[in-house]
Amino acid sequence: MPDIDALAEALAALLKDPACRASMGARARATYEERFTFERMYQRYLEEYRALVGDRETARA
Repeated sequence: MPDIDALAEALAALLKDPACRASMGARARATYEERFTFERMYQRYLEEYRALVGDRETARA
């Protein structure tokens, strides 16, 4: 069960700490750039597709 009081305290603390907010934002942006850009997602889908097609081709042989 969620702890609403703890969430409220954490949000209040975050509102009072601009440096923490900036740090969290920078980390979130870095995660996005590392994992979720269009280029990265395209590459991951392409790798999965090739793995599936490769498995299918191996099974036919």
